[in-house]
Amino acid sequence: MNLSDFLRVFDFSYDITKSNEIRLIDLEGVNLGQIEEERFPINEDGVKAIIDRLDSYINEYVVMDLEIELDEKGIDYSSMNLAEKIKKVKELGIEEVYDIIDAIIYPETIEIDKFLEQDTISYDEKSKTWDYKWIEFLSGVNVLEVKNVIEFTEFKEFLEEHGLIGILKNILAFEDWQQLAKINNWNPKLFYFEYNNSKGLTWYDNKEKPMDWYGKEPITTKELLEKEVIEKDKSEKDKHQELNEINNENIDI
Repeated sequence: MNLSDFLRVFDFSYDITKSNEIRLIDLEGVNLGQIEEERFPINEDGVKAIIDRLDSYINEYVVMDLEIELDEKGIDYSSMNLAEKIKKVKELGIEEVYDIIDAIIYPETIEIDKFLEQDTISYDEKSKTWDYKWIEFLSGVNVLEVKNVIEFTEFKEFLEEHGLIGILKNILAFEDWQQLAKINNWNPKLFYFEYNNSKGLTWYDNKEKPMDWYGKEPITTKELLEKEVIEKDKSEKDKHQELNEINNENIDI
């Protein structure tokens, strides 16, 4: 399990700060105890610290789920501690809670998504880059800037090519988004689209808010498409070799 998947269980995401530390993002916007202001190292100790910090969320999301499962099986857990509850759930073969439980017990198995650690990875002597801006957008760690119908069309074509057109929820024309903005008394000429799994596609109508939230320049449609152009210029052999090199670099974080 990677860190993004683990955090998503508790309605959190994360990004990497400019000082190379993990910053948690509360997808519900609650920011309880100013958790988003805390920073964690990009290593196993950092993951362990995050699990400790999420103790109350783990109790709410995981322990309660364990107890519900035991209730449904008619098991009296009133005298059980957490370890005993986990053991009983595993004995009963309730597989849907295995992954998250194992991740909590064995935090060393949680992989930190390496791509968030840097925007680009050099792959040849000409310093061309493998651009991960599109993953930043789809992972909910940055917004996409769209200012006109041409940029919106590029955004829509990108989604179509990747089978993600459903993100737009059938609002497929830039004019329709502009009308929606006017209805909400928002600027119809500036869209800073934001995506996450729980909320779907939302947007800001000014640059300052996402800049303050994410601490980085918004992604442009040109940046969104750059990776696609680079890949088309390379042979399948080159891409395979590059992926192997990236995977080798990702072994030690």
